Amino acid sequence: MEHMEELIAVGKITNTHGVKGYVKVFPLTDSLERFNQLNKVILVLGDHRREEAIDQVKLNIHKNAAYILFKGIPDISGAESLKNSLIMIPKSQLVSLPENTYYHFQIIGLQVYLQQGDYLGKIMQILETGANDVYMLEKETGSKPILIPALKSIVKDIDLEQGKMIVDPPPGLLDI
Repeated sequence: MEHMEELIAVGKITNTHGVKGYVKVFPLTDSLERFNQLNKVILVLGDHRREEAIDQVKLNIHKNAAYILFKGIPDISGAESLKNSLIMIPKSQLVSLPENTYYHFQIIGLQVYLQQGDYLGKIMQILETGANDVYMLEKETGSKPILIPALKSIVKDIDLEQGKMIVDPPPGLLDI
């Protein structure tokens, strides 16, 4: 089998939209405009993957969601079958981000330490609150999660090579 390039999720199809086959996409990328530059994506639902061409003419962006019509999906029943699929692209198609901004897949899994060196936990999830993202950490499986706001004043360093993040939370943030 040929080497499969690593795929990165850029959106999740959350619902159908209208009767013409549009799907509503929750973005997993900072830039909804990103969908304008794609002409083909890979849809993954469980173990099932399929390639779909995006009909580029048919992309609407409204209130932090993208509405996409895929070429091979003519109606709502076709769109129904795509619900909960992740929209993936090969890692090579990722756009470069500005310095000090990261994709979610780069942050999830990082080991988080205080500036003094104490281990806080591993980032399990990123919560999008609207104002700023919040990193949810777990020290060990099943432990009470620690929430760290993704703010420059708290996150002091991100080292993707080492898989580490250094944080300096204000007094009281870690008190339970």
